[in-house]
Amino acid sequence: MKRSILLTIATLALTSCGGSTPSSSSSQEASSVSSEVSSVISSESEEKSLPSVSWSDEDYVADSITVGDPFIDIGVGCHLVVGYDYYFSFAFGDNVTTNGATIESSNPDVLAISYEGSQIKGTVLTAGDVIIVVKDYTGYMHYRNKVTCRDAINEEYLDEYLSYDVFYFTSCNWLNEGNNLKMTFLGEGEGIFTGRFNNLKIDEGATFKYERKSALDDTHNLYYYYTVTMDNPAVNFNPEAFTLHYTGEMLHLYDDSGLMDAFVPTLNK
Repeated sequence: MKRSILLTIATLALTSCGGSTPSSSSSQEASSVSSEVSSVISSESEEKSLPSVSWSDEDYVADSITVGDPFIDIGVGCHLVVGYDYYFSFAFGDNVTTNGATIESSNPDVLAISYEGSQIKGTVLTAGDVIIVVKDYTGYMHYRNKVTCRDAINEEYLDEYLSYDVFYFTSCNWLNEGNNLKMTFLGEGEGIFTGRFNNLKIDEGATFKYERKSALDDTHNLYYYYTVTMDNPAVNFNPEAFTLHYTGEMLHLYDDSGLMDAFVPTLNK
C-alpha cells in the first residue's frame, strides 16, 4: 500500500483527534491501517523502558579538548549503535598528555568502557542513554556529554520504517539556516520533497524514486546507502543519494557537489 493512501486517512484522524495519530476509534479502515503502520524498530527497544539520564544543555562541558570520532558524531546528534565498538579519539590542550586519561560511563550496562593499550574503547551493550565524562590523569574534567545508544533497524524493515513509521524527515540546517526542507517517503520506492532549500521554494511536484544499494563502503560506515532519482530534476535542486543511519535517526542528503543537509525524523506515532 502506498503512503499517499495512508496520509489521507491520517489527515482525517489528525483533524478529529487534535493532532494525535490514527487510533482504533477513528474508523474500521483507519484501525486496519494503524495496525499495518506498526513500529518496525527492534521490539526489544520499543517495549522496555530504556535506561535514561537527567540532562540539560547547561550540563555540557568541552574544556581544552579537541575531539575526533565518535565525539563529533555524538555532538551533532548521531546515535551509537548497539552491538558495535567505538574508539574514542581526543587530545587535550595546553600540552596536557592523554596518558592516564579516562572516560567514565554513567551506565556501564549500556555503554561499557575498556582500555586497549593507549586506546579507549566503548562497547554499546543495549539501548539507552548515558553520560560520558573525559578526565585527564589529574582527574580534571575536560568533557561531558549525553550519549544516546539505540538498536539498528532490521534491514528487512527499512522500507516500512521510512514509509510508515516516519511521517517525514526535516532538515537540520547544518549548511544553510534558511533551509526548511521536508523529505517524505510514500512507499514502493517513491517520495516527495516540500519546503525550501537555499531560499529555493520546492513545489509539490518534487517527487523522486529511491533505491537501496546492498553494498556499503567505508565512507558510509553504519549508514545504509540509497540512490535518488528526481522525476523532474531542477538546476539548483537535484539530490542524487542519501545515507540512512543504522538507527534511522539521521539521514544525509547528497547531490553531485556533496552534502546538502542532514535530516532527522518526525515519527508517525
